[in-house]
Amino acid sequence: MKQLSFDALQQVALYELYMSTVMDGIQFITADQLCERAGCTKGYLLTALTELEERTFVKYNSTATSRSSSITPNGIRYVEKGLIDPKNVFSQIRDQREKYDEERTIVVRSVPASDRIVRLDHNNPQVEEMVATVQDLKVKIRMGNDLGDLTAEEAQAAAQEVEQIELALKGEFVRPEQIAAFARKSLKWIGDKAAGAAVGKAALALLAMIAAFFGIDW
Repeated sequence: MKQLSFDALQQVALYELYMSTVMDGIQFITADQLCERAGCTKGYLLTALTELEERTFVKYNSTATSRSSSITPNGIRYVEKGLIDPKNVFSQIRDQREKYDEERTIVVRSVPASDRIVRLDHNNPQVEEMVATVQDLKVKIRMGNDLGDLTAEEAQAAAQEVEQIELALKGEFVRPEQIAAFARKSLKWIGDKAAGAAVGKAALALLAMIAAFFGIDW
């Protein structure tokens, strides 16, 4: 791991917090998530964040089990002022990130569709929505209040299959062709068996969401 200078780490951390809040709509990021984005150790990051908090650029949200950070309005203004100037470090960080994303897209597109691997960013609102939707569907099936023509045995099997989709979406990497094939068979089956019922509608809505996210037909 290439070691960032202390000042550089603070600037990268601020930029990542800015992008998370302003672009992704996610206010608080855990220290572990920010470490992954900034490429540093947790202790080094927390030291940097402490000083940023003293400068009123960052605020903490601490619980008994975790500590997360968010950029403040002062921090947002500070980053945006830097982004206006092409020579400013925040503009340079932005340009590097955009170049990396473009190169990564080219590499991914060069891989055959059947072998394509996609990394799931669990800070992405779309990924969060898919995970929340699959969890909601699992609960609906297990509660058994509106299952249409699904029998008790079929509902149990359906819940297990939905749980497999949930585990895949919670993972760091997925193969879109594989998850799409499984989702089509499972969710279409649930949608057909529970046609018109809440579970059937939820299953088809989830399938459409997965297809749209990965850019596949369903």
